[in-house]
Amino acid sequence: MEVDPYERKLFWIRDRVIETADLSGKNVQSSISDDSEFVLTMTLDLERQQIYYISYHSRMLSSLIITDYNGLKLQQPINIADSTPSFSIGLFGGQLFLCSNGATEYTLFKMNPGNFTEKMFVKAFRVVVQHMKLVHPDLQKPPKSNNLKEIK
Repeated sequence: MEVDPYERKLFWIRDRVIETADLSGKNVQSSISDDSEFVLTMTLDLERQQIYYISYHSRMLSSLIITDYNGLKLQQPINIADSTPSFSIGLFGGQLFLCSNGATEYTLFKMNPGNFTEKMFVKAFRVVVQHMKLVHPDLQKPPKSNNLKEIK
């Protein structure tokens, strides 16, 4: 589950699709992601109000997909070849980090959300990674808005 405290929205994966609701649990919206997709993991970009998620297609092929909070795709999916369905993604310092499971090792990549045509190799490691979460006080800057509601 991911939370946008500024927009007061919850996002979660159920039956391999992304759903959303407000913080009270009302106004549930099903299928933010396409019903034909097999969503593995997601993360939110609070500043851009975007969802980044990994969809698994077939043996050794997945895609990184970027949508707005209503599910509108913002660009063509980015194929991730030579990958099995074990991923973690997270934002840190304006960069998107993706941990993918290859045939023989796990690989950590860093990508610029504004330009995904190139991904920068960070590290390869031979340990099993089930989940990655980047935690830091400055993980993301709050949205630029003068009318933010106080979060209680």
